[in-house]
Amino acid sequence: MHSKNVLIADSSPSFIDSIGQIMVEEGYQIVKAYSGIDVLGIVKQQPCHCVFLDLMIPKVDGARVCRYIKEDQRSSHIPIVILSGTIAENITHLDDIGADFYIAKGPMASMRKDILTVLRQLEGGVTISDTKAPVLGIDALFPRAVTKDFLQYQRHYEAMFTTMGEGVIEVDADFTIVRINPAGAMIFETPERKLVGCSIDALFSGHREVREILGRLLRAKDYGSEKVTLRYNDKVLRIVITNLIESGYTEGLLFIVQDVTDLFQKIEELTKINRELNKTQAQLFQAAKLTALGELAANITHEINTPLTSVLGYVSLLLNSMDDNDPRKSDLTIIQGEALRARNIIKGLLNFLYPGDLHLHAIDLKELLKETLLLVSHRAKSQKVAIVERYGGASPPVVVDAFQMKQVFINLINNAFDAMPEGGTLSITTISEGAYLSICFQDTGVGIASESISEIFDPFFTTKPKSKGTGLGLPLSLKIVKGFGGVIEVESEEGKGSTFTVKIPQGERKENFSE
Repeated sequence: MHSKNVLIADSSPSFIDSIGQIMVEEGYQIVKAYSGIDVLGIVKQQPCHCVFLDLMIPKVDGARVCRYIKEDQRSSHIPIVILSGTIAENITHLDDIGADFYIAKGPMASMRKDILTVLRQLEGGVTISDTKAPVLGIDALFPRAVTKDFLQYQRHYEAMFTTMGEGVIEVDADFTIVRINPAGAMIFETPERKLVGCSIDALFSGHREVREILGRLLRAKDYGSEKVTLRYNDKVLRIVITNLIESGYTEGLLFIVQDVTDLFQKIEELTKINRELNKTQAQLFQAAKLTALGELAANITHEINTPLTSVLGYVSLLLNSMDDNDPRKSDLTIIQGEALRARNIIKGLLNFLYPGDLHLHAIDLKELLKETLLLVSHRAKSQKVAIVERYGGASPPVVVDAFQMKQVFINLINNAFDAMPEGGTLSITTISEGAYLSICFQDTGVGIASESISEIFDPFFTTKPKSKGTGLGLPLSLKIVKGFGGVIEVESEEGKGSTFTVKIPQGERKENFSE
C-alpha cells in the first residue's frame, strides 16, 4: 500500500474516476484536476508522486503544462505520464513534449495494464533521464486522418503564436492568464511559466483603466475591442483588448501588446524640438516687430511729445485761473489727466527704445532685490499682499546695470500687485542654476489667459484697464534682461496665479549684450 498522491488531469470527470479507481486499489491517493491551470496550481501547493495528464485539457494544454512543470526547479523531479487519445497522431512529436511516459487511451483493460506497468517502474525509480520515454498501448491504434489534420492545424497555430512580434496574452473569464507568447513574456520581463496561472490584475496592478476595460468587455454580449496606451515601468505599451464570445457570453479576453517605447521617445524628442523651433520663431518674430516699432516710434515720438507739452501747459494755466466752482474745471481736469497719460506712454516708449547708456557692474543681485522690496513695502502693506522671500545660498555676482535691473524688478512686482487687488501672496525665490541665477516672482493672483501668454511681451499689449497699464512694462523688462544675456520665462494659470522667472548669467563677464 502507498500513501502517495497521484494527480490525474482530464476534462472528463468520469474518466478521472475510472482511472483513479485503478490507482486507489493500488493504495494511491488521488488528486483531481480538470484544466491545465488546476494542474499548475496543485503542483505548487502539494507534493505529487506523479502526474497523469491528458494532452487535450482546457485552458493550458497538456504539452505546455508538462513543459512548465519541467522548467521549474521546484517541480522538475515529478514524473509526468501523458495519458491521451491522440498519441497515435502525435507519435512523431512526442519527444518535443518531454514527458516521462506515454500511454494511449484505449480499452480500459489495456489501459489498466499500462498504468500499473508505469506505476511499478516509477516505484523502481525509472524516469526519462534513465531511458527513452516509452509509449504504451500504441500497438492496437491507428492514426485518424481527421485528428491528425486537427493537430497539424494546432501546431501551425502554435508556430504563428510563438513567433509573433507582438505580445499576445489570453485570459479566461476569471481574469487568469492561460496563455502568453514569448514576445509577451519578454515585454513583461517574466518567464512564461510564472505568468500562466496568475491574475491579469496582478500584471496590471495600478492601471485602473485596464480593469475598467476588462469589466466592460466581460459584460458585453457581442464581440468588441478597446485600445489603451500606458506607461509600464520604464516602457510605453500600446494594448488592444478583445473579448472572446461563446454562446453569447464572454469566455475570455485576448491582449495584443506592443512595446512602443522607442516610438514615444522619438515623438517626445520631435515635440521638444518643435517647441524649441516655435520658441525661436516667436523670438525672431518679436525682434522683427520691435525693430519695425522702433523705426515708426522714432519718427513720431518727438512730433507727439511737443504738442502734448503745449496742451499740458495751457491746461495748467487755465486751471490756475479758474475758480473751484467753475463747471468747466472738471472737464479741463479730465483733459489734463488724459494728456499726462499720453505723455507717460511716450515716455515709456522712449525708455523702451532708448534705455540709455549702460553702467555695467558686478553686483549682488539679492541685495539689489532687497533694496527694491523696501520701495514697494508700503503698497504691499496697504494692499494686504504678503511678500515671502526665499534666498538661496551664496552665488557669484552678476554683471548688470543696477538702475535698469531695479526697474525690471519694480515692473514685475507691480504687475503681481495689480493681479492681486484683494490681497494675496508674492513669493520671491532666488536659485543658482549652473550658469544662471534665477529670480522667481510667484503670485496668487488672477493669472493670465492661455491665449494671451504669447502676447504679453508685445508692446502696448495689456490685460489691465486702460487707465492702469501702458503695455510697455514687460516689453521693456524683457529688452533690459536680454541686454544682460538673460531671459524672462512665464507660467500662468487663470484663477491660480502667475510665475515670472528672470534668468541672469552669473559671474564676471566682459561682453556687452546691449543692442
